[in-house]
Amino acid sequence: MTTVTRRPMTDAERRAAAPRFPWGDVALAPLNGILAAVPAVVLAGLPIYLVLWLTGVDEPGRWAAFIGVGAFGAAVTTALYTSIGAFLRTRARLDDDLLDGEVDERVVEVNEAVGIVIEPPVMYLRFVDGDTVTLRGDYVAPLRHAPDFPSTRVRLVQLPHSRAVVSVTPLGEPLVAAFVSGTDHRPTELDGHPTAVDFERLRGLAS
Repeated sequence: MTTVTRRPMTDAERRAAAPRFPWGDVALAPLNGILAAVPAVVLAGLPIYLVLWLTGVDEPGRWAAFIGVGAFGAAVTTALYTSIGAFLRTRARLDDDLLDGEVDERVVEVNEAVGIVIEPPVMYLRFVDGDTVTLRGDYVAPLRHAPDFPSTRVRLVQLPHSRAVVSVTPLGEPLVAAFVSGTDHRPTELDGHPTAVDFERLRGLAS
């Protein structure tokens, strides 16, 4: 059975564990609004403009502009709500662990790895003892490009209560992973949690 060691969190681990505010998504919100406003004006605003113009309504262009501004505002609001809401949910899940300032560390033997090509990236690891873990987040992308990951042996550091992954360190030999498109499998597991996926089925879907 794998031995789990609980120890104080280092400063580097605290920085790695703290969720990052999605500044990039917030900055892109106006662009999302513009991309939503253009088709709204073309598909809805122009037909309404023509109908109002043919029926003699004064200033029909104001209605088309209203539709474009409304679509822009709705798209910006949706983008902000989605990104900030996800950040707040993640922060709430990790707060107790960050206040406690401890991590669980274990070294595990890995015999299978399946990656899901999706954003954020996901990788499932199955251990020799039958346990599994879900790696989910932006930190998975650089791991996937490392020459020694996945590995037959890894050091896994997690937060004790939320199970969120703080770090993954390869210690063994490189292990060939199977990769499945996110359109064929939509992950539902949280980062650091066990997975109930059928590894054999995923291997059958692998490209």
